[in-house]
Amino acid sequence: MATLPLDPPHVEAFEASADLAALRDQRVRAVVWLTLIFWVSNYLLLTLATALAGTAYLRQIVMVRFGELLLGLCVSFLFHLMLRSARLSTTRKRLIALAIVTPFAAETFAWAIFFIEAAVDPELNLSSFTWAGAVRTITFWSWYFLAWAGMYLAVSYSFDVREEQQRAAEIRERAHIAQLRALHSQINPHFLFNSLNSVSALMLEGSVSLAD
Repeated sequence: MATLPLDPPHVEAFEASADLAALRDQRVRAVVWLTLIFWVSNYLLLTLATALAGTAYLRQIVMVRFGELLLGLCVSFLFHLMLRSARLSTTRKRLIALAIVTPFAAETFAWAIFFIEAAVDPELNLSSFTWAGAVRTITFWSWYFLAWAGMYLAVSYSFDVREEQQRAAEIRERAHIAQLRALHSQINPHFLFNSLNSVSALMLEGSVSLAD
């Protein structure tokens, strides 16, 4: 008599489903759009401020600031790699890392911008450098990077929660399937057939008491 194939009642090894893959794609798109909005809006506002100041080198500054925009995107990508590191698995560790790294990143970025713009605007040179201006610039970029990182962490946390919920739902579903397989193995027709055949054989042999 043909029997149905039996599968062991266990929960299958977890693999990312299409829903989880879609959530991860949404996370990437959200982070990319967030970063682009931050840096493009910064580019437009600073360029507008430069235009209102009436500089004679507006066209050149607009061009070099596009390079600054690309540099800012690269810095954000480095922050992304840092925050997604396995060593920074908790929010506390990420905040500590941001508090340490952000001032250095802001100062490096500020000096890079200064020398890039000084290459096209003769009015910018080291003789015009003041510590008050340096502090203001570094403070601005520090808060800028921290604001981006805060938004990044908020978006990442929301997607982490959604992924955990989706993963938990899939594990529950697979556990339910495993229970159904266990029940299926208990009521397998082959098992019932063997039991009835044994009872019939005992009755034919006159062992009615054993059959009962």
